Amino acid sequence: MNAMRVAVLHTFYRYPGGEDRVVHDEIALLRQHGVAVRLLKWDNRALEAWPLHHRAARLLWNPVAYRRAVAWLQSWRPHVVHVHNTFPAASLAVWHAVRRLGLPLVVTVHNYRWLCPNGLLFRQGRPCRACVGRRVAWPAVVHGCWRGRAASAGVALMLAWHRRRETWSLPQRYIAPSHFVRRVFQQAGWHTHHWVVKPHFAPRPLRPRTDPTARQYALFVGRLSPEKGLRWLVHLWQEAKLRIPLVVVGDGPDAPWVAQVAQRQPWLRWAGQQSPAQVSAWMAKAAFLVAPSQAYETFGRVVVEGFAHGLPVLVSQHGALAELVTPERTGWVLPLGEPDAWAQAIVTAWEKRTTWLPDMGRSAQKIYEQHYSPEVNLRQLLRIYHEAQE
Repeated sequence: MNAMRVAVLHTFYRYPGGEDRVVHDEIALLRQHGVAVRLLKWDNRALEAWPLHHRAARLLWNPVAYRRAVAWLQSWRPHVVHVHNTFPAASLAVWHAVRRLGLPLVVTVHNYRWLCPNGLLFRQGRPCRACVGRRVAWPAVVHGCWRGRAASAGVALMLAWHRRRETWSLPQRYIAPSHFVRRVFQQAGWHTHHWVVKPHFAPRPLRPRTDPTARQYALFVGRLSPEKGLRWLVHLWQEAKLRIPLVVVGDGPDAPWVAQVAQRQPWLRWAGQQSPAQVSAWMAKAAFLVAPSQAYETFGRVVVEGFAHGLPVLVSQHGALAELVTPERTGWVLPLGEPDAWAQAIVTAWEKRTTWLPDMGRSAQKIYEQHYSPEVNLRQLLRIYHEAQE
């Protein structure tokens, strides 16, 4: 019997992020277990060489990407096509290329782009659903939510045009990484029967914890941008006069501010951008992980990476993060509007780091093995592919 053939289509971002890592890890996982996988990719860095009028037109429909996808898929004829990001370099034209050939189409929903032009459901420091369910996302244009009003108008036009063309009905399966994501899209009127929830997985630790009591600091890992809540967390540390060591791993637009604070405050250390092996090493010596996201996260891969390392996690009480953590078993789920509750939970976690936290860490590792390990994810992914073929 021939191995299943899976074509993966993905547009890589200017700055590598979580979506790109998911694509890389899923392809590697499938190949390790005998699935024939080929990747057709685009790169958003190529947009810098396009004239401005080409960028605007191809945001709506990229004919070059369409023809390339048709020819590439015809030459191989995969059993199923799995599309991740198409925005903006490839455009949604590639969905139509897949359907033109009559191939089963599976799409992973990594963000809220099809409901919200900036893809985050986040504006002016807080969650925003102003465009969800509208035929035209005009609030995003008014507020210039994606690179100003002109660019936001282009995205809003693209979304309205594809809605009219019923592009959203093309996939056989949408993969939501969390129940929260599925609820948001279903509340916006998207087809219920097309959706399946499959969380992302985290590879097993590269640096497993050798000493369960080696818990030396609190840890934040993620992009240093407003929606991730690091500024809020650092201000909390300052206002509550916490002297618990806090290590920050990551890079982003808030990096210069973090560097300045780290120079003045001995309890804060900024490690910068790190490789997966280095992140694993930081997690192996941490007491707990802190994820105070201000936005509606679609998943929270850093949380399950923490679980894999035996780390309890403190998360904000909205979006997908809240469904990952079991309060006082694998971490704490806390409302962002209550900084005192956060400060108390942080102090408690630190004081109990050698007594209570090791038990919580073992519970977190058990949850990881049951729900977020590579083997569990492989079974889920193959089942979705078979359902799409049927």
